[in-house]
Amino acid sequence: MEGGSNRYDGKLDFTYKNNPISIAQMKEWEDATWAAGIEEEPVMRRAGKAVAEVAEKVTKEGDSILVLAGKGKNGGDAIYAAEYIKERNVTLVKITDAQASIKDIDEFGGECIIDGLFGIGLNRPMEGGWKGLTEAINKKTYLNPNLEVVAVDTPSGLDGDSGEALGGLAVKATITVTFGAIKKGMLSESAKPWVGSIIAAEEVGLLPYPFK
Repeated sequence: MEGGSNRYDGKLDFTYKNNPISIAQMKEWEDATWAAGIEEEPVMRRAGKAVAEVAEKVTKEGDSILVLAGKGKNGGDAIYAAEYIKERNVTLVKITDAQASIKDIDEFGGECIIDGLFGIGLNRPMEGGWKGLTEAINKKTYLNPNLEVVAVDTPSGLDGDSGEALGGLAVKATITVTFGAIKKGMLSESAKPWVGSIIAAEEVGLLPYPFK
């Protein structure tokens, strides 16, 4: 179930049990989890830890990692990822003014960017400063092919059902750490330029996988 460039074959050892699902199924799964009395914060922590583990695997001790955290739950996962990353120089940017934060990307000269701008709930093209942030990340990867871009759950701007970039623009990740199960659209041909290699972090504290 690897997608994109398969850049990390042999370097990241993950297995998959859960079949790919739609965004609606993912939301149904989450809603059932919260209704069962499971709190969101521990789930977000485990999701963040999964991202941190992957970021550590694709960098080395002393490398610099820029964590970009948007305003929603995806940003919350990214914040926890920053907390769990060890022995790296981590810069966490909690984005309140997207336009102003473009300089943080432009000035970054490190080895890895974690994309926590938007999650699977985004259903419209990015605009204004958010579009500028995405373009700045993609410019960095163009200028530095060795830069790792780790997407939190989904590359920001990608439609998880169709695999299309909303408005033709999404973050070009080198690896996507998606939670619970791979989203169906990530396996489509149209998603390949954006998702990189796909890792499913299945055990993040949700109820057992409910779909056949």
